[in-house]
Amino acid sequence: IIYSQADYSLLKKGVKNLSDQQLVTLVFSAKESFFKAVFNRLGEYFDFKDVSIKSLDTQARKITLVSDTTLSEKIKPNGDYVVDYQWLNKKIIMTTLIHSH
Repeated sequence: IIYSQADYSLLKKGVKNLSDQQLVTLVFSAKESFFKAVFNRLGEYFDFKDVSIKSLDTQARKITLVSDTTLSEKIKPNGDYVVDYQWLNKKIIMTTLIHSH
C-alpha cells in the first residue's frame, strides 16, 4: 500500500545504510507529507500509489516524489515534489514538503 515494487527496488539499490523498517518509515512519512501538503487544494482523498519515488539523496536528506496521475489542474503527472527529512532517532523521522502552487 505504501510503495510499489519499483519504489522498493530503487530504494534498496541506492540505500545501504537504512534498514527495511527505516525505509518504510521514510517512504510513509514522505508520502504522508505530500498528502497533507496538497489535500486542502484537492478536497478529496487519493492513494499513496498515485505518487512514486523518483530519487533519494541520503547525503542531502531529500526524497523526490513524482505524481503518477493527474490529481488536480496543478498536480499533474511527472511533477517533482521534494521532501526534506531528518531522523530524530533511529525510529522517528520528521519530513517536510512545502507545496506553493
